[in-house]
Amino acid sequence: MGEGIILIKIRFNSLNITGFPKGVKKIVVLGITLFLLCNVCSIIYPSPSSSVTAFNHQRSIVWDVALQINETGGARDYVVFGEAPDANDGPPPDSYDVAKPPGPIPPYLRTWLDDNLPSPYDNLWKDYRSYPDTMKVWNLSVQWVPSDYVSPTMVTISWDPALFDDSEYTIVTLYTDTGIPLKNMLVSMNYAFFCPANIPQNFKIMCLLNHPPNVPSNPDPVNQSIGISINTDLSWTGGDPDGDPVMYDVFFGSSTSPPKVASNQSYLLYNPGTLEYSRVYYWRIVAWDNHSVSSEGPLWHFTTEANSPPVFGAPSPSNGSSGKPLSLTWSIPISDPEGDGFDWTIQCSNGQASGATGASNGTKMLSLSGLSYYITYKVWVNATDPTGSGLYTRRWYTFTTKESLPPVFGAPNPANGSTGNPLSFSWNISINDPEGDSFDWTIQCSNGQASGATGASNGTKTLSLSGLSYSTTYKVWVNATDPDGSGYFTRMWYRFTTKANQPPNVPSSPDPGDGATNVNITADLSWTGGDPDQGDTVTYDVYFGTTSPPTIVIHNQTATSYNPGTLQYQKTYYWQIVAWDSHGSSTAGPLWTFTTTPNSDVEPPHVEITQPLKKYLYINLFGFVLLKIRFFTNFVIGSIDVNVYAHDNQSGVARVLFYLDGKLKANVTSAPYTWTWSETGYLFPYQLKVIAFDKAGNQQSKEMKVWKVH
Repeated sequence: MGEGIILIKIRFNSLNITGFPKGVKKIVVLGITLFLLCNVCSIIYPSPSSSVTAFNHQRSIVWDVALQINETGGARDYVVFGEAPDANDGPPPDSYDVAKPPGPIPPYLRTWLDDNLPSPYDNLWKDYRSYPDTMKVWNLSVQWVPSDYVSPTMVTISWDPALFDDSEYTIVTLYTDTGIPLKNMLVSMNYAFFCPANIPQNFKIMCLLNHPPNVPSNPDPVNQSIGISINTDLSWTGGDPDGDPVMYDVFFGSSTSPPKVASNQSYLLYNPGTLEYSRVYYWRIVAWDNHSVSSEGPLWHFTTEANSPPVFGAPSPSNGSSGKPLSLTWSIPISDPEGDGFDWTIQCSNGQASGATGASNGTKMLSLSGLSYYITYKVWVNATDPTGSGLYTRRWYTFTTKESLPPVFGAPNPANGSTGNPLSFSWNISINDPEGDSFDWTIQCSNGQASGATGASNGTKTLSLSGLSYSTTYKVWVNATDPDGSGYFTRMWYRFTTKANQPPNVPSSPDPGDGATNVNITADLSWTGGDPDQGDTVTYDVYFGTTSPPTIVIHNQTATSYNPGTLQYQKTYYWQIVAWDSHGSSTAGPLWTFTTTPNSDVEPPHVEITQPLKKYLYINLFGFVLLKIRFFTNFVIGSIDVNVYAHDNQSGVARVLFYLDGKLKANVTSAPYTWTWSETGYLFPYQLKVIAFDKAGNQQSKEMKVWKVH
């Protein structure tokens, strides 16, 4: 029947079955129906046979493989996958893609391939892909549907590995759908698994065209090279044309058939350890990819270096040098050409020595001290290579110590004879010993200030000066002695003159500005002052009034501002500032004027006595109001806070005055306006009066008679 589907339609009434009762007739018809369905199923799900492959090869198919799926109860199915030159991968479906029909009556196995095609091609019976390629993946699904829809079974997937012979792939693997490898399909013939009921089991078949790893090349050391270090590493170039991970086996030794010394290493480097001198070594690298395919490199060889004695570099200080200090570190580079450990000694003719065994390449040193001036010393150096040939190198070197000289002075700061210097500064001079010896030094000024130190090293030495007088010439005495050398010393006088005193800066930048009008009657006076001499203290005399010249109102203040209090409206004021420095010099500023604003406030402020209230009795003991009740008169026992409410909507309240029997008791300039009446006395009627002033000079008063006893 090929790949067609046979449709059978049975009309029960048209069957002419005679000789059976009516009920038996239905049973016979049902039996015939089941028989026909079974034959139809055998047509829809036929067994794979050689005719499948033969049929495929008639359609230009390069290769294909039939997967036979069987379960222990006898149910079976199959699918076919392969490649053809004119097939395509994925959508849209082509003539090679054969859809799988729905499953028959349970129990049955249903197997299909999925190439992400639209329905009904999302379940393929045959799935052919484009040929050729380097990698392909087929998605395989197996579903077991038992009669009871519950019972699981064992399912076996079988194939013929020889059917892959015509394919281009060197690796064919059966995986789970999560990527776990199950079988190498080029070697194995089947895979069995436990299959649950109804749930499709998903697999992947991956075909891969694998190439062997690159042949190891570019050896280092280069093949047939000579004079190679005995501490060399082996390296080479590898890799894989497919990008597969590659592992390497290393064969190394002194025979032409070197043994394997390392297996399955991923890096392109091998450390053979310390080799022998003047020996030929052979080595080879075998590369393996992750598909167990290998490439063997050629046999390479190299010859190691010959051994040589240690080599000396140039000593420090140099041989035959002179002028050396009495304490120094004598050093010389010692290197073994092959990097062998060696023994070394350095010995000076003064008896001091140093050395070590098994040393590595580097600079070797001898610390020398207690040398004498102007002496030539000899240094003997020996280095032996006991681990190599036992060869050695020996040599004499000489150096001469310095001749002792006294310390040397540089130019002082400030310069000798300089003028215009400040009254406080740091006088300094550089002092250096030519041999680098430590020395003692003192710097002393004719004003009595001094500094110094013992055992000092080369550098700038300083004396901090302060409290100097203007226009005065001072002398500075400097002494430096070399007690650790020859005992020589250097001494010298220097001079400098301080600057003359300058008077303070002229007071400037007046506020209010000169000639200003409409100045607020509560304005403060301010100005800019200062002194050109750093460190001088400046004080100010303030002259202020309504006449010219104004009279002095404050003397010797440090602030550059002055509060003249509340001024008169529409009045011209005169003011002047005289600046004085701490040395008695003064500078007078110009005469400035300003005019205040006209008075626009003619209304007096509002004022009320809020405590004590009229016709109340207050009893206040120990600072607490114990009783406050209505009374026939104003009466207070003990002390009391006299509270006043004052308010002005125009210029604002300037102050509130508190009077008792005509005597001023308090002048309060800001709210809250309160005076504590705590005076003691006999029971007596007092006249309490308060007067509120606004900033325009208007006033308003309140008074009351209060009986009080304390």
